Amino acid sequence: MWQDRRDKSAELIEVASYTFLYKKGKAYAIQYYDTIIAEIHRQVVVLDSGGFRTKTTKQRMNEVLQGQYIVYAEKGKWFVQNRGTGERMPFEDGMKLATFE
Repeated sequence: MWQDRRDKSAELIEVASYTFLYKKGKAYAIQYYDTIIAEIHRQVVVLDSGGFRTKTTKQRMNEVLQGQYIVYAEKGKWFVQNRGTGERMPFEDGMKLATFE
């Protein structure tokens, strides 16, 4: 069952199946089912799988990252790669990625 985790005064926009965008303080949140998988701040994106490391979760995160980074799996482990520098790091829930304007 989907739980609405937003401030009830915030406008809720469905951007994909079971995936919603809404304002959360000064940031924007992307919620997939019951998990806020991304918080978009002015210069940082915070990612969180909520323990659900699925193909669709990765797909939604990659849509948020707009090609600046890519989240992918290799031999069952998740990684994030900076598309500009090629730097690769293990994915961690709560990780913060600098965004480019």
